[in-house]
Amino acid sequence: MTHFADQTGLPEDLPRYKGNLHSHTVNSDGRWTPEQSVAEHRAHGYQFLCLSDHDLFTDYSGAFDTEDFIILPGIEASAVLVSDDGKGTRLATHHIHGILGTDEMVAAASRRFAHMERLEPVICRGGWDGRAVAQQVVDDLAAHGCAGGSDKKLDTHRCPDWSPSVPR
Repeated sequence: MTHFADQTGLPEDLPRYKGNLHSHTVNSDGRWTPEQSVAEHRAHGYQFLCLSDHDLFTDYSGAFDTEDFIILPGIEASAVLVSDDGKGTRLATHHIHGILGTDEMVAAASRRFAHMERLEPVICRGGWDGRAVAQQVVDDLAAHGCAGGSDKKLDTHRCPDWSPSVPR
């Protein structure tokens, strides 16, 4: 068995940064305001934070970026499968994370999200091709200049143990 502590993902001579790529605020299902979240992450030694609320793009970089801390603009987009029996029971959900990409990605985008812009979830009734629906959301995020999504090979620690995430 390989232990997590025994793994090296980057060459040892590269700098390391402590950050959170997946965080919610009271703008979706989190318990902290953006201001509180930034203050807590900074107090715990984080150097970057992406406030990725459900279906809401936020860009607080102008409000909170400092010399030693940056905000990554982002969103957690949704696709939802609901029953077609008239009750609309949620059967499955894709949450796909998008972070505003490089200057080149933003320049190539057909349009960019505005701060506090909502993205309506993709709703499918009765059945779906989950992979195709996820790709549809990833493509929409890319069209807005975002990187990330379910097709990327990036695992993140989503909720630090000191974070007041709302159980789902």
